[in-house]
Amino acid sequence: GRVQFSVYMTWTKAAGGIIAPIAIILAFCLTEASTILSKWWITRWSEQAESSSQGSFLFVYALINLGAGVLVLFRALVVVWFGIIASRRVSLESGRASSQVIDFLMFWLRCFLICCPLSCLPL
Repeated sequence: GRVQFSVYMTWTKAAGGIIAPIAIILAFCLTEASTILSKWWITRWSEQAESSSQGSFLFVYALINLGAGVLVLFRALVVVWFGIIASRRVSLESGRASSQVIDFLMFWLRCFLICCPLSCLPL
């Protein structure tokens, strides 16, 4: 279906203004840029197949893809964060839903991100 422009503007206002869609678009662009960089590096690496410095190419490739993984996580957190903020404000303004569920989810999200170091995440 087609979403009216006023719906996007309502969401933007509820998420905190113009910064929300800009942050989301920037996060998506950074993620895509890291994918392009990774593909470019693998192309450059394959052109240098005769080189004796394969280890350095592999190291740079691993760093690029580690950064890409971090950017994907960042993108997901940005989308979820602004989505929760917008949902909370819209539900509170409409008076139809309680914010207790959102408060509960935000509490556990903060607890997880603060208390659980990345080393305890399953790989």
